[in-house]
Amino acid sequence: VILKEFFMIHTNRYVRAGFTLMELMIAIAILAIISAIVVPNFLRYQETARKRSAKATLRTLKGGILLYQSHVGQFPASLRELIRPPREERLAKKWEGPYLDAQEVPLDPWGNKYQYKITPGASKPYLLY
Repeated sequence: VILKEFFMIHTNRYVRAGFTLMELMIAIAILAIISAIVVPNFLRYQETARKRSAKATLRTLKGGILLYQSHVGQFPASLRELIRPPREERLAKKWEGPYLDAQEVPLDPWGNKYQYKITPGASKPYLLY
């Protein structure tokens, strides 16, 4: 009788050691609700950080373009000329760069190239985006 009671007590303990299906479903539902709240906020903050980074890089590129223009007397033909002298000898003599502290023109936070175009005669002498 004592052995039987001992066995039943320990057997019940082992049966109760795990979670029931209902407890697991509730835990999964709670995790899903938390994820539904946290993930969109994280993605929104990540996108905001990318936009701020892109704006900062655009300001740096603009500063380099304006400094290049003040030294060389014209706007660079490409963003590459902010890092390496222009191929044209008369411009290369005036070049005092590099105008960016980089080995290559940086990519935007989404992995795309920044676009730069000279726009003579327009209200803005160049487009940078």
